[in-house]
Amino acid sequence: MATIVTLKAEIADDLARSDLTTQISEAVSKAIIAYQRKRFYFNESREETFSTVVGQSVYTVSDNASIPLFYELDTVTLTNGGRVRKLSPIQMSEWELYNDNSMSSGEPYSYVLYNEKLYFYPEPNAAFTIRLTGHIKVAEPGDAVTDSPWTNVAYDMIRFRAAADVAANKIRDLNLAQTNKAQADNEYQELRIETETRKRTGILMATDF
Repeated sequence: MATIVTLKAEIADDLARSDLTTQISEAVSKAIIAYQRKRFYFNESREETFSTVVGQSVYTVSDNASIPLFYELDTVTLTNGGRVRKLSPIQMSEWELYNDNSMSSGEPYSYVLYNEKLYFYPEPNAAFTIRLTGHIKVAEPGDAVTDSPWTNVAYDMIRFRAAADVAANKIRDLNLAQTNKAQADNEYQELRIETETRKRTGILMATDF
C-alpha cells in the first residue's frame, strides 16, 4: 500500500526534480484539499453516531468530532428503543423561528446543519442515538499511513494534479503542466464514473477512515 512519502517521491521523479521537496509537498496538500470537496465513493460515511442530551438542541465538535467534517448530509436518523426514524431537514430560519417561540421538547423530528453545528427540533427530552450519513472530509494522511484513499484509490489523481501545479507555478513549464492536468482530469472522471456505477449497483459505499 502506498504512502504520502511514496507519492511525493514519484511526483519528484515525474518532474525530474529532486530540489522541490517543499513545493511538491505543498502541491499535494493543495490537491487533497481541492478533492476533499468533491464526492467519491471513498469519502462517504454512515459510521458517525452520537447520543443526544436532555435539554440540548445544538451539537458541535465537542459532541462528535465529525460533525464539522460533513460537507453534505444525506440522512440523519434517530434510534429510540430499537425504532429508527429519518429526521427531516429544515432551514436555519425555521429553526430560529421555533427557538424564538419557546422551543418545545420531545423526540426530535427535524434538523439543520449550519456553521458546522447540528440543530435539532424539538429539543431532545431523552438520550437518543443519532446517525449521520453523507459526504465527509477525509484528512490528508501522515507519512506512515498506508491505507488512505488519497494515496491508494486516488493516488494518480493527486499525483498528476500536484505535478501540474508544480510544473505551472514553480518550474514554469506550461506544456508539462497541461499534460499533467489532462491526466489528473482523466483520473478524476474515472473515479466519478466508478462512484456513480457503485451507486447504481447498490454496493455499500460507506467507509470509515
